[in-house]
Amino acid sequence: TLDSLSFPKSSSLPTHSSDTSPLLPLSISLPKTLESETLYSFESLFFPPKLKFRSSNSSSTTMGDSPHNRNLIKQHQLRIYEQSQSYLREQNLSLLRKLNQKEKLLQRHKSEPDMNARALKKFELENQKLASACQELLDKGNNLEKEIALYEHDREALMEFGNEADEREQQARSSVLELERNLQLVMDELKNYKHQKDLKAGSSSTCTAVEKNLLDSLLETLPSKDDDSTHAFLKANLENESCKRLLSMWNCLKPSTHRVLSLVSKIKSLQKDKEHLRINLHKAEEEVKLLFDENSILDKENKRLLKKYKERNHPSSGEKHTSSQSAKSNKRKSSPRTNSPVEQKVRNDSNSSEKHTTSPSAKSSKTKCSPRTSRSSAVERKIDFDDIDSARQPLSPLANNSPDCRIHKK
Repeated sequence: TLDSLSFPKSSSLPTHSSDTSPLLPLSISLPKTLESETLYSFESLFFPPKLKFRSSNSSSTTMGDSPHNRNLIKQHQLRIYEQSQSYLREQNLSLLRKLNQKEKLLQRHKSEPDMNARALKKFELENQKLASACQELLDKGNNLEKEIALYEHDREALMEFGNEADEREQQARSSVLELERNLQLVMDELKNYKHQKDLKAGSSSTCTAVEKNLLDSLLETLPSKDDDSTHAFLKANLENESCKRLLSMWNCLKPSTHRVLSLVSKIKSLQKDKEHLRINLHKAEEEVKLLFDENSILDKENKRLLKKYKERNHPSSGEKHTSSQSAKSNKRKSSPRTNSPVEQKVRNDSNSSEKHTTSPSAKSSKTKCSPRTSRSSAVERKIDFDDIDSARQPLSPLANNSPDCRIHKK
């Protein structure tokens, strides 16, 4: 066993400077507990394969235990250890070189991600700039497309407007030509009219004089004029400016003008009479309707009274037969509207003149009679033609507030 192994420094071996990595220790001390197996493993680790360490036991057995042999063995071992040390140094240097290369490679690999990250960031920034520039270009392109579309639309509108302007120009030219032709025709007609007017200028005065004479002769054929009625008509229409001026010029008017004014007054009076007749006819129709209603009521009342009278009186059968035959004959001869007993009484009373000489006592007795007699008296008053309304003119309007108006009595 080797207690300790020491490797002296050799000047021939290369040494590393302070800036390089430290070399392996030059002296290797082994613990005493290591045996031959440890030595063998040490040999296999540190010695080259060509150098084999032989144990002291084997050398001692072969060469003996003499000091000379021991020195030889130690020298031999020393050479072996020096060779192994040089080999180890070379290995150490090669390992250091490889370590430096690996460190440089590691640093390079460490710096590459940073460089890649910076390049990636730069690329992202450039990409964002390019994207924004591309978006701006797209927006500009869209705006340009819109402007182009607007320009196209404006161009089409201008072309259509130009076509319409051409059509309007053609129409205006045609209308101008037509107007020129019409103007020429109008000028020709105007010339003809002037020529005819010049020809008729001499005969116009004679025509007006003849027309005036004919009108005067025609007015003379009319009946004699009524100056009083004409004057009254003009006074009644003083609100009219023409009537007022004619009235102021009354003494200076010609006879033909007086006749015309009399005709106008007659026409106005006829129109007024026509309106009165229309109003009276309308009122008469309403009176006829009311008379018909009252006549039907009186017929019903008459039938009821006749029936009651027949029930109260019970004469012989012959008298009943004769009365029934007379009633039937009366029914055949009279209509329900005009020949009822009450109407016959009214007709008889209207033909007599006793109605104007009736006393106040008789009038008071009439007011106390039955409803039937009151209705008959109302009809009598209406059909009496000798009443106050008979004194009005035939074409005058009926008074709405007259005591005999059926409408107000209704």
